[in-house]
Amino acid sequence: MSALVSVVTITYNIINAGRKEFLRQCIESVHNQTYGNIEHIVIDGASTDGTVELIREYADKGWLTYYSEPDKGIYDAMNKGIEKATGKYIAFLNSDDFWHDPRGVEESVKYLEKENADFSYAACYYLDENGNCIGCLKPQIGSFYVRMPFSHQTMFTKREKMLELGKFDDSLKSAADYDFVYRLILSGAKGVQAPLNFTSFRFIGISSIQADASAKECEKILEKFFSQYGFSREDSYKCWNYRPKKEFVEKIKDDLDAAICEEVEKTLSVCPLSKKGYYFNYFIPMIRKIKVIYDATLLENLYKKNNARTGIFFVVYNVLAELLKRPELEVYAYCEKHAEKAIAQVIADKKEKFTQLKMYTGNITDFDIFFSPVFKIPDEIRKTGICCFTFLYDLVAILFPELQRDAARQDSWYMQVINSLTSHDYIFTISDWTKHDVIKILKAVDPKKVSTALLAANNTFYPDIDKEKHVAIRKKYQIPLDKKYIFSLCTLEPRKNLIFTVKNFVEFIKKNQIEDLVFVLGGGAWESFIQQLDAEIDNLEQYKAKIIKTGYIDDCDLASLYSHALCSPYMSLYEGFGLPPLEAMQCGCPVISSNTSSLPEVVGEAGIMLDPHNSEAMIKAYAKIYYDEIYRNELIEKSLERAKLFSWKNTVDVMVNSFMAVNTNRQYSRYKQFSIKLFGVIPLLTIKNIGTKNKVSLFGMKLFYYE
Repeated sequence: MSALVSVVTITYNIINAGRKEFLRQCIESVHNQTYGNIEHIVIDGASTDGTVELIREYADKGWLTYYSEPDKGIYDAMNKGIEKATGKYIAFLNSDDFWHDPRGVEESVKYLEKENADFSYAACYYLDENGNCIGCLKPQIGSFYVRMPFSHQTMFTKREKMLELGKFDDSLKSAADYDFVYRLILSGAKGVQAPLNFTSFRFIGISSIQADASAKECEKILEKFFSQYGFSREDSYKCWNYRPKKEFVEKIKDDLDAAICEEVEKTLSVCPLSKKGYYFNYFIPMIRKIKVIYDATLLENLYKKNNARTGIFFVVYNVLAELLKRPELEVYAYCEKHAEKAIAQVIADKKEKFTQLKMYTGNITDFDIFFSPVFKIPDEIRKTGICCFTFLYDLVAILFPELQRDAARQDSWYMQVINSLTSHDYIFTISDWTKHDVIKILKAVDPKKVSTALLAANNTFYPDIDKEKHVAIRKKYQIPLDKKYIFSLCTLEPRKNLIFTVKNFVEFIKKNQIEDLVFVLGGGAWESFIQQLDAEIDNLEQYKAKIIKTGYIDDCDLASLYSHALCSPYMSLYEGFGLPPLEAMQCGCPVISSNTSSLPEVVGEAGIMLDPHNSEAMIKAYAKIYYDEIYRNELIEKSLERAKLFSWKNTVDVMVNSFMAVNTNRQYSRYKQFSIKLFGVIPLLTIKNIGTKNKVSLFGMKLFYYE
């Protein structure tokens, strides 16, 4: 059984504070988590404004348990939550905050269990009171001795470890979480980062409102811990001001878990060192919105209904749609000149999911990332030094040029992409198989800059059980109503192995004298294919009526055709990912697939996987699905479950995490300090930026303002 997770939320007079909807959002975000073993505990401080009644509304549904009694403050209430909790892990989610990703608990527990860690942490969004994204806090556990290294709202901690360390120090009013994290790390506890941004933190709590009081508490916390290592109060304040001495850092590393010690060393490696200590002013925990230029050239096919709308087109479409949802990004469309008019039309029409899309105007100095999901990165873009990302779908043009002759030509768009890659480029591959090929074969790329972003199927693929609609679609494509059918949708490239697939279908129906089954081929340009098939199959003329060539199929008809098909074979010799099998599975259509290249990553145990050259096995697979209805239904259930593992959100999560990881040096530091000097000598104006709050000194007079 999965480990129980206790989620603790503290409340007090939420309604009077105007935060009723925030609390609802908090509670509902816990309830909507994909993890199935959660107890949500609300500790209320004896509210008198109707907050308890609001909480009871959810308690009556069985969503949570609550306790309402006076307390000595937020950390006293949190300690009560620890005492009430019975889970293996405890998380604290404040009433103003919420988990915007329902996978947060599931992913955190997965990594805690996998690494046998004492606590986990993750990135989070910082929001203002109106829900606008201020920025994204990138966790940096390697900097814990100069600042809070991550948002505690992202933490999951073993309950036994919290009890062992003595819970929270309730004498502190706003920084007891930092005190606890310090004790936790110095105890040698093992931490693990969950590679998912799932928490939204509203920057309106105690520690943000009472910034000065919080800073003073943090200074005292550091002084308390530093004194254990023989450091003076003055030295501890230097650490709080981002100038830790080298001697201190070396001493403290002896008490750390090995993995955390390694993170400390990584952090220090990017901080200049002088006699006064490490200079942390270049360290950037808060990242402003990342400005991304996205090559949207293929969107010119958005209004077309023909073979121009390939699988790659839908990758470009869906990745862009998901990127535009991310509050930490600003995305602008770039396109080649021939597509400018079409892309401008998409933006002007506010077409479908692209209402937030803007056109890139050419001032690249304002941007951080250039991302080309298809074509070669333009030379004029490369020259600017901007971080460049690209998508690689496969290396079949290099590995098997005889199977993909057009793509293997040096002047093809794909070879242009491959030949242009350098060690400076960041590359997303669409499967681990392709990633392995890229690292092994493309010597120009840096293996550390290659990551896997698995694809997903469009949400237009779903189990479509509308029989009346299906009858109309069958008539539209001239598929006999009185026969079962096998459905295949793929291009005619030799590597797709379609001749093998159809040839064995003919052998199957010939061998078993089957009359009520046809093979439906989606797509166009079939004349050359039939000629090849004729050369392979004796007496093909006798079976031509069993092969239905539909021509181009409208996107809106595909779900119905997959959903009612007996199965969908995909016996490709090499695939970078294999999107058609996933589309079929998402519709509940059983898949017969080859067991080569990346296809096992997609199909798993949800389909029949075969040697793409084994005719006997292929014929047996057709027979198994045709004759065994129970087995076929089992494959349908497995297919639907397997398909849930793939989503464009997951794809773009990988991309956004990569953007954040590599973009640090291009961002301004939220801790940057600078001075405007009068005559180059007298400090006239000094500004210290602390989150959204800026501390200003003008002729010695302290002022504050907010961005």
